[in-house]
Amino acid sequence: MKKDTRFKVISTYPDMTRNLHDIINIDIENERYVNFFKRFPHIFKELKWYEEIDINDMPMFLKDYKIGKVVIKVYKWIDNFQFISDSNKDINFKSDIRIFIPATEEEYNNYILNKNSNK
Repeated sequence: MKKDTRFKVISTYPDMTRNLHDIINIDIENERYVNFFKRFPHIFKELKWYEEIDINDMPMFLKDYKIGKVVIKVYKWIDNFQFISDSNKDINFKSDIRIFIPATEEEYNNYILNKNSNK
């Protein structure tokens, strides 16, 4: 699943059309703008998917960043770095959010289906 790219305005620049600290969302249809913002890292900081996002907008499904084979369902977000997984409601993952990327419900369902069929 390709996600939108987000940048934060971290410095002023001549004839600013944005405010300092604004978050700029670039949807996948306008991906050509990503290269523009990346050319000016001293002005625009590319945000990781979990940075500066409201807890209510955090994804309900995650997969491991490296190979994408393990997909989990989030039972509850504690904050932007801690969550309780659906598989064991007593486990909080702390600071491990960096090893995950958002996943879809379809990816989760396929993971569960494949996991159960391999038993």
